[in-house]
Amino acid sequence: CAGLYGNNFSALHTVRNRGIPKPELKPEPESTRPMAMMDEGYTSRVHLKDVARAIVATMKRTDLKGGGIYNLSDSAPAPRSQVMNYAKELLSQSNVSTDGRETGDIVVAGSERRKRRNKDRKRVSNDAMKEMLRDEGGLLYPTYREGLQEVLANNIDQWKAMG
Repeated sequence: CAGLYGNNFSALHTVRNRGIPKPELKPEPESTRPMAMMDEGYTSRVHLKDVARAIVATMKRTDLKGGGIYNLSDSAPAPRSQVMNYAKELLSQSNVSTDGRETGDIVVAGSERRKRRNKDRKRVSNDAMKEMLRDEGGLLYPTYREGLQEVLANNIDQWKAMG
């Protein structure tokens, strides 16, 4: 499944409020190093507006007998760190202040959420979703880049006023 984001919750919000997380670390018992960086897999994400549009487009379809299953995601699966670094870059270019931290606390693998995140790394095809939205003009946010640019545009004045 894809990570959901929108104008009130996104990588921009995370970076602005908590900084960029350091790479996730895991114990590596057979190594001379006490910790090793975890391999970071690709994850998918989707903007809330594209999900809403896909639901409405599905409801409008009269040719669907028995429904169907659609992967709702944008067209650019990417490692979480790549998305977070892009968010940091957007904030920096826009002169939006963050809390000043370059990195968050070191995260040691072990929490259930972290285990699930590392286990459930998948790239999914969104071809059926794009076909569903073809008559609606396609995805509003084909990648996380366009989506985060829109989130920034909708929040920048408020964020700058907050300092």
